[in-house]
Amino acid sequence: MHVVNLSTEVRSHLARQLAYSQSTGTGFLCAYLLSTPDKTVSDVATLMVFPGASDTLVMAYLFGDQSSTTLPSRALTPEQIGELLNQQANSAPDRANYPTELQVHNDVVSSLRLAIKLKEGAFLLPTGGKADLHLMLERTQPLGDRSTFRYVLNGASKTMAALLPVNEGVALQLLVAVAADIVGAPGGDRS
Repeated sequence: MHVVNLSTEVRSHLARQLAYSQSTGTGFLCAYLLSTPDKTVSDVATLMVFPGASDTLVMAYLFGDQSSTTLPSRALTPEQIGELLNQQANSAPDRANYPTELQVHNDVVSSLRLAIKLKEGAFLLPTGGKADLHLMLERTQPLGDRSTFRYVLNGASKTMAALLPVNEGVALQLLVAVAADIVGAPGGDRS
């Protein structure tokens, strides 16, 4: 169990992001440091907000877990989002008792879920210090719905670009399996 608070700066930034998002109808992605009362950083929370016509989807990744909720757009406040982050952080089990391999696997899966949602970008995957593994996602056309993926290990491309499956569950299974094959689970770098 963690005791985590969002700082005044984080709450202020969240309020500005939400106000801009609501005025433009665009979503946002941001990351916030979570710190304990003694100012020790315990994790980084990744927050994604996707506004819709009447509801807003709020997704948070922290301590290796994902949570999401849908809230009415008109009534959404930064305090509600901050409270969701606090609740998730403070209800998360203490990961210090988890085996390292499980922590790394959960972190990789969370990172890959985020990458699949974003559909493009370069993502450094946590491998427990085994390797410098990046997932590269590129859209097949500007603002297109499909993406290609490839993995880069220690600066060298390890896979050819391939089309990412449309189904997010299938895409996640594929990306996890390829990453495990490249890095090796738990045996280390097999490059």
